[in-house]
Amino acid sequence: MNQAYRSYLADKFSIKRVSVAELVDWQRICINLRDVTSNEGQTTHLELLCIVALAMQNIKLNSNFLEIGTYDGNTAHAIASNLPQGSKVITIDLPEVTEQNAKFQYDNHLVHNPSRSNKKHLNLLNVQQVYSDSTKLDFSGFDFNIQRI
Repeated sequence: MNQAYRSYLADKFSIKRVSVAELVDWQRICINLRDVTSNEGQTTHLELLCIVALAMQNIKLNSNFLEIGTYDGNTAHAIASNLPQGSKVITIDLPEVTEQNAKFQYDNHLVHNPSRSNKKHLNLLNVQQVYSDSTKLDFSGFDFNIQRI
């Protein structure tokens, strides 16, 4: 069902489909995934592997990665554990105690889930956690970029 919906969206919006193998040189990448979980609100293991691989392949020294929607820090932790020295993850999430609702109704239980406060990456020095509504945040004070190598 999920695959069919993605195909429908790709066709509807004329989005070109490319395989991950076209984007990532798997022979040049060594990925370290520790303490990875698969819970509701997180990316799947396959999605996480692809995100980390793309970040590793495209982030140069002293470049930063932006994540919007931290939830419990699973993705931020995985990316931060694989970034080159001098690089960091800037991750943005709604404040843990918020009256705000998610943009999509089906995400409200994730926004108001108390387990969001158990973020995995808080002990990593190369992660900057920002608590804010990303739709209202002024991004001009952040330095993030991904440059193709």
